[in-house]
Amino acid sequence: MTILNKISLSLIIVVFLLGFGCTSRIETPIMDENSTLIYPPKNADDVSVKITFCRKIDKKTGNLVGEGTIFTITNKSKIQAVVEFENLFNNGKDKLMFHLDWVGPDDKSIFLKRILLSPDDSLSIIKGSISVSAETREPGKYKLKIYYFRELIAEKSFELSPQPQLKELIEKGFSIAITLCRSVEKKSGERIGVDSIFMIKGKSKVRAYYDLPGLVDLGSRELLFYFDWIDQNDSSFYKKQIVIDAEDTTSYFGSSISIRPGKREPGNYTLQLYLFNELLAEKKFELIPEPEEIPINLNAKITLYRKLDKKTGKRVDEGAIFTLKNKRKVRALIDILNRSEYIDRELKLQLEWIGPNGKSFYKKKIVFAPGDPISVINSSISISPDKRQAGEYSFRLFLFKELIAEKKFELRL
Repeated sequence: MTILNKISLSLIIVVFLLGFGCTSRIETPIMDENSTLIYPPKNADDVSVKITFCRKIDKKTGNLVGEGTIFTITNKSKIQAVVEFENLFNNGKDKLMFHLDWVGPDDKSIFLKRILLSPDDSLSIIKGSISVSAETREPGKYKLKIYYFRELIAEKSFELSPQPQLKELIEKGFSIAITLCRSVEKKSGERIGVDSIFMIKGKSKVRAYYDLPGLVDLGSRELLFYFDWIDQNDSSFYKKQIVIDAEDTTSYFGSSISIRPGKREPGNYTLQLYLFNELLAEKKFELIPEPEEIPINLNAKITLYRKLDKKTGKRVDEGAIFTLKNKRKVRALIDILNRSEYIDRELKLQLEWIGPNGKSFYKKKIVFAPGDPISVINSSISISPDKRQAGEYSFRLFLFKELIAEKKFELRL
């Protein structure tokens, strides 16, 4: 900013501050739960305000990303301010004038923005932003002040901290590894199909996860990560930013891309993870075309039994009739007899337990990845009287939603 521009800005601020007449605000401010310093109106129906700072606003959802009051100085970066009003136009004024005044560590204004609101706008939120790139800002404590008809009604402080060095963070425990997988089990969080080769098919995705270290002494810093997905032509086609602040308890974060036919082409891809603007980790992976569909004739044998003898390893009470009793179970052993014939295929299986009313009461999905040698599956249900009733039951095995094996059994009192 030139000297002339600084003088002009100072004059503007002086002029609008000189416009004060009698005050409509209580002189002693209060701090709200959002850490906004409020000068309450003498009239409870007059305008009030709340200020929230964030890194960015998601264009699709409108959600605030990276909320906080401590931000790291980094290139091509901004701090967004969301200013929410209450009781606008309660006093029937045609237009309302507000000023957003960004103040630096030296208590001097660095950017002043005037906003006029009218009843026709139907707005209760206004937004503003400033750059926090290293070439424009220095570490220190800053403020945003809100003026209503040239009268200060609210202010909120935030801090800019210097960017930590990547070497320093790696020494504190940051890893340089990314995990790629096909899906994640919702309840357990287990990552399924961890690999570097993925098949283009259906609604498939490649999911990437980065595991953060435990509590790392970062002081009051925030961390800005972003994933950069690069295609087989070395072109970036998708980026995702993640903001982790000093109080965040997140242990991992991730990103994903669709690899359905028509969306991606076969070839070698790269995923890069940046911390601020430095490359932290990189993972290469390959997308391969789905092989020509060959009918699968999977043969499975189902054995039902009550329990496994711990000493001998033998199955106890094999059969199709079981007695209802507390703390008892019916267990199913599924042996895929010809798994080796389809070892290069992905097999999606589903187990279902069916009650006397013909309705499924427990389901479990299982996926055999290509090359996975596993050919035995186990499942079980409780047959305590408080959970089950006497009657005819079934255990079913499906392959790609097609029934391939079934075993009927009876529960008796």
